[in-house]
Amino acid sequence: MAFGPAAANPAHAAMSNTARATGTLPDGTRFDSETGTVDVVIVGARPAMTLEKTASLNDGGDGRADAGDVVTYTFTLRNIGNITLQ
Repeated sequence: MAFGPAAANPAHAAMSNTARATGTLPDGTRFDSETGTVDVVIVGARPAMTLEKTASLNDGGDGRADAGDVVTYTFTLRNIGNITLQ
């Protein structure tokens, strides 16, 4: 297995995984598989989030904000990146 940075984009990395199997069957026959290789690009972490704030006024029915009226705030946080945020 080979692992190294991709030249085109340092935020990505390329990995090449090569495998081959050899063994002996129950009758004693030896076998060798063909070599298989898979190349993948590993995408780098991109943490990101959005925050939305909304407010709701309980104006007591008079249509305006007065001292003592209750304002309720709601915050919605969304993970829009490609990793879990903690």
